[in-house]
Amino acid sequence: MTERMGTGVPQANGTLMVEPRMDVKHVADAVAVLGELRQEMDRRYQTLLASRRRKVDDGDGLHVVVVDELAHYLTAGTKQERAEFADGMRDVGSRGRAAGNMGGGATQ
Repeated sequence: MTERMGTGVPQANGTLMVEPRMDVKHVADAVAVLGELRQEMDRRYQTLLASRRRKVDDGDGLHVVVVDELAHYLTAGTKQERAEFADGMRDVGSRGRAAGNMGGGATQ
């Protein structure tokens, strides 16, 4: 999908310019980080249940995940990696807040 970017993309001034591309390995790395965060969420939910609390306290700490170029992670890598990334971000978004884990993404 991005092969043309490596040879040059037409610009508004009529020239061709090589556009930078992200390594698809970053998708697998992001899936691994989200997996670790999800394990931490599970651990925190067990702690919350044991202490009969509904959400973390100020002293429990927060984890914030910010994804720049979100579209890259949803379109690059293998089909399985893209699905795992999307599932991970959806999980952080839906259950992360009570466990003190928040995520956000941006793209152009």
